[in-house]
Amino acid sequence: MDVHRFSVSRAEAATLPESSSVFLVVSEPYKGHSNHFWWHTSPFLFSMTSIGLTLLIVCMAGYLLRAQARARNSELMEKARLLEHEIQERTSIEETLRNSESQYRSVFENTGTATIIVNDEKVITIVNSEFERLSGYPREEIEGRMNWTRFVLADDLERVRLFSEARKQGEEIAPSEYEFRFVDRNDRVRHILIRVCRIPGSSKTVASLLDITERKQTELALKHSEEKYRSILQSIVEGYYEVDLRGDFTFVNEAICHIFDYSRETLLHMNLKDFTDAENARRGHEAFLHVHETGEALKAYEWCIRRKDGMERHVEASVSLVRDDRNHACGFRGILHDVTERTLAEEERNRLALQLRQAQKMEALGTLAGGIAHNFNNLLMGIQGYASLLLLELSEDDSRRKMLESIQKQVRSGSSLTTQLLGYAREGNFASRPFGLNQLVQETVNTFGATRKDIVIHADLDKTLCPILADHGQIEQTLMNLLINAGEAMPHGGEMTLRTRNASPDMMEGKPYTPKPGPYVLLSLADTGIGMSPETQERIFEPFFTTKGLVNGTGLGLSSVYGIVKAHGGYIDVESKPDHGTTFSIFLPATRELVPDDSKGPEKALHGTEKILIVDDEDIVLEVAGHMLRQLGYQVVEAQNGQEALEIYQREHDTIELVIFDMIMPEMSGHELFEKIHSTDPHMRTLLSSGYSLNDEARKILETGCDGFIQKPFDLRELSRKVRTLLDA
Repeated sequence: MDVHRFSVSRAEAATLPESSSVFLVVSEPYKGHSNHFWWHTSPFLFSMTSIGLTLLIVCMAGYLLRAQARARNSELMEKARLLEHEIQERTSIEETLRNSESQYRSVFENTGTATIIVNDEKVITIVNSEFERLSGYPREEIEGRMNWTRFVLADDLERVRLFSEARKQGEEIAPSEYEFRFVDRNDRVRHILIRVCRIPGSSKTVASLLDITERKQTELALKHSEEKYRSILQSIVEGYYEVDLRGDFTFVNEAICHIFDYSRETLLHMNLKDFTDAENARRGHEAFLHVHETGEALKAYEWCIRRKDGMERHVEASVSLVRDDRNHACGFRGILHDVTERTLAEEERNRLALQLRQAQKMEALGTLAGGIAHNFNNLLMGIQGYASLLLLELSEDDSRRKMLESIQKQVRSGSSLTTQLLGYAREGNFASRPFGLNQLVQETVNTFGATRKDIVIHADLDKTLCPILADHGQIEQTLMNLLINAGEAMPHGGEMTLRTRNASPDMMEGKPYTPKPGPYVLLSLADTGIGMSPETQERIFEPFFTTKGLVNGTGLGLSSVYGIVKAHGGYIDVESKPDHGTTFSIFLPATRELVPDDSKGPEKALHGTEKILIVDDEDIVLEVAGHMLRQLGYQVVEAQNGQEALEIYQREHDTIELVIFDMIMPEMSGHELFEKIHSTDPHMRTLLSSGYSLNDEARKILETGCDGFIQKPFDLRELSRKVRTLLDA
């Protein structure tokens, strides 16, 4: 069979006659002609019938179809491979997503706090196990079923809704963290701190809820504790303070405000050094620095501060260090105690102790001096008495008279010495004698007026003024102190008015004392000076109190005036107003004794015939006094002690007109004897005789009714005058 190779297109092959015996072989494209086939023909083939041609065509078509199938299969295989690769990638992504979701779920479940996700319809879509425990509901009942508002206390709901709406609108005012009260399944209320934020790219919100109920309870307990602590601090009487490291106040209680005399608001803007001088500020700085460096508290640090009104106060402070949460020093706290009164009391006790020691020393000296003076005066009494008696027997031209008069003069000098000794050793025991106050006032005013020409002094003196029984020098000192005090109140000049009047206890009615009955003499001094405040008036008689400072004054002038007046049984008052001057009023007891006329020559002895009982334990005194009285014409009965005198008085009281008795006697004192005689006959005239001056014991006897006092040694004329005065009264 001949085979012919030729090219024919598919279109041409389709036009071949059915009877042609053609064997169509489809071969590979030839020389790049993909649309041509190789045809192998032979004469035999062309002679084949149309059936054979058809079969050939069918075979060729099958071959073509198989080729197309292979190409399609190859294409499908490639697509399958690509699809498988895509499936693998999708699977990997899904696995990653599953892992990511698992991790997300794990994190969501293990945040440590109750966490939820809420959509814009306020429905809770996801919860974790912590939220289940917090709410008391299982997640199946919550997720997709419950609104988050179910768990908000009604009182907080409106506020929480406003925050939620603001967050949904993207407003910056919506807080990302706030507190509200949470209501669980059992209606228990819990305090919750919630942190919320929108999930990016979604309409959901994630919220983390932290249960702070215990913390709130702790804070509330701390608040109550702090309120209790502050209430206690405000109620204590001690001053409590807290300051920072610079010394600025950060807390004060009411008591410390009173100590410093500032309001709390003012103190909280002040520093500790604002209340002290430089020296106290330095000492305070050293004390606080020691506490800061060592951590050791000071328990009794004494400090001197100055209040708002300028008054100095002594305080005792405790100081301890305050530390913050990191144990760093951040300030100081302590108690402040006002010890001004205690300090002043200690100073007063020290002063009084000193005075007590001085008084004890003076008391010992006074006891010694009193005994010496008493015995010495008794000796002088004998000399004086006998000299007086001898003078009565001598004529005026007798040469021995001058010697006796010299003896009497020396006796008086000795008596003056003992009187001064008694006055020094026994403060307030004065050598009293009757004198007129008017003359003393006039003489003292003239002396003072010569030193202050810028002051006009008016003297309004009562000419009928009664005499007083007092120490002339002490009363003169009292008047001079008042004049000097008034002059200092008028530094630029002014006027003074001195008045004397007879007075009675009725004129002292309403005063803070009860005057003793009897006549008084009033001495008043009024000035037109600067006056005094009520506070100053309350203290002017205190020892060492002065408004002039210790440089210009001792504070003893008016206190000595007060002491002298009280020692004389008198009273003193003061009336004053600022810028309206001051008036001092002194009431002194008047006396019935006559004032001796010093301008006259020696008085003659006064005689009498009455019976007189004289009592003294000293033989020399008893002898000379009895001799003097008999020389004057009196009947004398003598007794050497109180018991003997009492027996004589009880036996002869109807004829006895006067009793002269010594104050210091053994077994029965003069005071006891007087009380027994006075209780028997209150009208019996009595004369107290003593070698002591007019001291407290003598005053008590006089105040209880004794009619007079005569100090040893006394001469014949003085004795006659005293005796006659009492008998004629």
